[in-house]
Amino acid sequence: RNGKRARTNSPSPSSSSSSGRTKETRKGPLEHLAAKAEAEARESEARMELESLREKRLADELAASKADKVAARDEEKARWMQDRLDRMAREDKATTLAEKEFDFRVSCFKMELDEKKEERKFERERMEVQSKLEAQKLENEKLHLQLQLAQAQLALQNNSRQ
Repeated sequence: RNGKRARTNSPSPSSSSSSGRTKETRKGPLEHLAAKAEAEARESEARMELESLREKRLADELAASKADKVAARDEEKARWMQDRLDRMAREDKATTLAEKEFDFRVSCFKMELDEKKEERKFERERMEVQSKLEAQKLENEKLHLQLQLAQAQLALQNNSRQ
């Protein structure tokens, strides 16, 4: 057929001489099938091993990808926590500064109130002293007038006796 010779199970002298094989080395049909089955088994085993290696590699890549995602998520969470701690520290610092400023203003206000209280106290005492002084002046003037009156009366009595 089409220039090709049909295969037969018996060796032909022309094929054995052209292939360089002798009758003793040529395998029989069962041995040939067994060798072919063994080769196919080895090839199938190699394919299965290759597929297993591919699956393992994919599983490793998936695990690595998951680990990378977990690590990235953990890093993001750590950054977020650090940012939050920094913000809280800034807020605490600002709050502390505001509290200190408020405390300082309150103490200044209290000092001003104390100063005004002292000023009012001194002013009250000054006015009391001034009023006592005025009263004393008036009392002195009254006594002086009474003395002048007594002197005038005495002078009148002396003048009327004469």
